[in-house]
Amino acid sequence: MIRQRISRTDDTTIYRIVVEELIPYSRTRMDPNELTRPAIVRRLNRMTTFVWGRGSSRKPCGFISFMVRDRRLMIDMLAVERGYQSRGLGAQLLQAAERYGRTHQCTAALLYVDEGNMRAHRFYERQGYALDGYVPSLRCFRLAKSL
Repeated sequence: MIRQRISRTDDTTIYRIVVEELIPYSRTRMDPNELTRPAIVRRLNRMTTFVWGRGSSRKPCGFISFMVRDRRLMIDMLAVERGYQSRGLGAQLLQAAERYGRTHQCTAALLYVDEGNMRAHRFYERQGYALDGYVPSLRCFRLAKSL
């Protein structure tokens, strides 16, 4: 079930997913202060975040964070726990964010994928995203999709 993030009950699990599923793929030298739980929570607080809640407790097993800026949906983070990957949860979270973007008059969605994360790159291509550039300073590919 996809729902809005509830900070007090979801953030510990979201932070663990970030540490386990996103940070290992980052090729950018990150400031350790940006990787703390409080820093990730501040980042989430600036975004809209949906989670995929599992079971009766609806504990998150995946999430997507994004914002709308200048009629563009900016996808910040999308991650699913390893044991729940390849079940379509990431695609459903992405589709929920895209629906949100369309209801807020977005005409495109943009995101960045670390250059070494080819699995994520292929995932986004299957969802209709195409290469829109490369940012050498971030060592990331920019992908875009019309909404």
